[in-house]
Amino acid sequence: MKRYFILLLLACTVGFTAYSCGGNDAQAKTETVAADPGAQLFSDNCAVCHGENGKAGMSGASDLSVSALTHENTVAVITSGRNTMRPFGSQFTKEEIEAIAQHVESLRK
Repeated sequence: MKRYFILLLLACTVGFTAYSCGGNDAQAKTETVAADPGAQLFSDNCAVCHGENGKAGMSGASDLSVSALTHENTVAVITSGRNTMRPFGSQFTKEEIEAIAQHVESLRK
């Protein structure tokens, strides 16, 4: 009986710790998305190749943290695509593309 109680207590402690740690990450991401409207669009559509921080470089994706593109060029690339990146001009509104471009620019060092 004592062994069962100790295992139950340990399981509850581990579960609570895992839950509380996961909640902090989700809260931090929610706060970032609220402060940066393009962050969620970027996360949902661009991060698979570029990574959340812009440095992943999957499938030939550019490292966005060192990009030297002007704002206008960043908007143009998002709208029309480039190399292996598909165009997003028909998927997003101009306002959404602006928000994504601003988020991309915030990833630069």
